[in-house]
Amino acid sequence: MEQDPALIEEGVNQRVIVASPTTLIALLRAVAYGWRQETIARNAQQISALGKDLHDRLRTLASHFDAVGKGLDKAVESYNKAVGSLEGRVMVSARKFSELGAPVVDDIAELEPIDTTARTLQLDWGDDPARTVTLPSSGHKAANSAGNIRILEVRYLRRDAT
Repeated sequence: MEQDPALIEEGVNQRVIVASPTTLIALLRAVAYGWRQETIARNAQQISALGKDLHDRLRTLASHFDAVGKGLDKAVESYNKAVGSLEGRVMVSARKFSELGAPVVDDIAELEPIDTTARTLQLDWGDDPARTVTLPSSGHKAANSAGNIRILEVRYLRRDAT
């Protein structure tokens, strides 16, 4: 380079970099760092896409669970109505057979209504109880005590940016 000062400029024009061993090592490290950053950025994009897909799938699954819970509640309600009708209208007459002296093998057992309902779905965001949300059965907007989780659609939850 002392002999020909235009050597660096000529090398750049031909896409060649003239470098000493020390400069070459530094240049190679810079290139490796750039490649690592490119890989990290590509992985971050893939992680973001996977996170979005997972969130959408969880939202869909939660809506399916909500429908199952509503179906179970409706089934229990229908069962209780049927038991009430059976006990109040049919069984009263059927039990009179034994009261009137008709031969019966066994007494008819009483049917009990079911008092339980489907368990509500809870989303737990960690050990902090202020971040645990119980989804209401009505699907209306709800927030936890910290106010950072909201139902935007029926059973669709997200955390607001703080």
